[in-house]
Amino acid sequence: MNIIPENDQLSAVNETFPDIVARFDTQQRHLYVSPSLESFTGRRASEWIGKTNEELGMPKDNCLQWRQFFERVLSEKITLEMDCEYEGPRKRHLLHSVATPEFNSNGEVSGIFCITRDITTLMERKRELDELTTRIAEQRRNMIHLSQMKALAEMSAGINHEINNPLTAIMGQILILTQKLADKTFTPEDIQSRLSVIQQNSERIASVVEGLRMFTNTRPSDKRPLTLELLVQKTLLLCQEKIQKRGIKISVDVASEFSFFGHEASLMQVIYSLLLNSMEAIENLDERWINVHVRELPGEWRLNIVDSGPGIKAELVEKIFHPFFTTKKLASGLGLGLSIAREIMLEHGGNLFYQNCDGNTQFVLVFPK
Repeated sequence: MNIIPENDQLSAVNETFPDIVARFDTQQRHLYVSPSLESFTGRRASEWIGKTNEELGMPKDNCLQWRQFFERVLSEKITLEMDCEYEGPRKRHLLHSVATPEFNSNGEVSGIFCITRDITTLMERKRELDELTTRIAEQRRNMIHLSQMKALAEMSAGINHEINNPLTAIMGQILILTQKLADKTFTPEDIQSRLSVIQQNSERIASVVEGLRMFTNTRPSDKRPLTLELLVQKTLLLCQEKIQKRGIKISVDVASEFSFFGHEASLMQVIYSLLLNSMEAIENLDERWINVHVRELPGEWRLNIVDSGPGIKAELVEKIFHPFFTTKKLASGLGLGLSIAREIMLEHGGNLFYQNCDGNTQFVLVFPK
């Protein structure tokens, strides 16, 4: 067996090693440099031996940065990492270096072993990926906004109904009160009763307006303490007319103690989208109902939205959360989309998934406590 000397072993390994490998003495003179340094700098590897970076005429900023870096390695006797820029013959490079002290047989620091990698391409790819991620996030926000506008357009008839009805009641009570005051035929109890009706209907209108305001609030920083009860109530208020028009029976069992921290508008859109999916899926069935209830589990609340539909085929369950996948007709639109709805839940530390429920359709929203 041929035994390769240690230095020859190092050279043999580094002949094809893409990173730059170098050894230095305690005066920071080059003792060894790998062949990859030649293709990187345009200088032959032999020109570096026995010289410091300053003696090689490297840029002053680089020399100072490397000297301070190596001085720390020598004085602290630890492995350190450093990023720096280097102006090469053709372009500027971003370098990442790892340097570790070498010790002699007496345990004294005798030099430095350093590996340097050119991460320019890596950082360029990272920057491109960051830009792509930013564009995707912007497109996602646009999709949510378009979904909001579509939902608002669909809600308009119901919202008019929810506002016009209490307004009509308020106007009627005001006319009656005006007439009674003119005729002096009123009693304190009568006035109190009619003012109570006006107050109740005014609060009804205020609730609708508040629900609309929260539904269209897209500022992601507006996270605050919420309760599932109010979240569901506000969302149902916005789609009540759709539910009644389709003759759908809806039951809700959500107690007020189910609280968490989140962005109200985003979560209202998720619940609205799931309710809309249910309404559209069961509107032509003989039996039409939706059940909304909460289950408490260790560390989480689960909001279950179950409808009278026959469930989702097993081969489609894995696909329904893919972006742009839909079983709806083109004219129905894509809605918020289950993929985005799940993303919103994941951003809240929760989840959204489909679960079989005795032959019916059930989606489960998971909220952390």
